[in-house]
Formats: sequence, C-alpha cells, structure tokens
Amino acid sequence: MAYIHSSVERLMGLFDHYRAVTHIKPYSHQVDTYKALKAGQSVILRAPTGSGKSEGVFVPSLPMLGIGEFS
Repeated sequence: MAYIHSSVERLMGLFDHYRAVTHIKPYSHQVDTYKALKAGQSVILRAPTGSGKSEGVFVPSLPMLGIGEFS
C-alpha cells in the first residue's frame, strides 16, 4: 500500500480546488504528459513560453513525490 505524505495530498487538493473554482482545463500537451508519466514513460515536453510546461510535469509528479517513487 502506497503512502502519500499529507502535505502532498493537501497540495493536490488545493490544486484541484483552484482548477474547479477557476474552471481551468489542462492543455492537450499537459494531458499527454500526465498520461505518459503515469505510464512510467520518459517525457520531453516542448511548448512555448507560458503554455503550462511546469504544471504539465509538476502536478502529475506530486503523488510520486509523496510516496518516494523518484530516486
């Protein structure tokens, strides 16, 4: 059973709340990045400035950070 640190759970919850309140939907490159990372694939994300590259990688990585899957 995986354990997700409570601060990571809280951060994920805040992000979900922010998206719900602002009605922000992820860009297609963010969705594709999320799916690839979840499948355990390596990702190179190339997109213009201000297009959400950081969120496209950081947000899907939160659960992995919380349970120590990165080395």
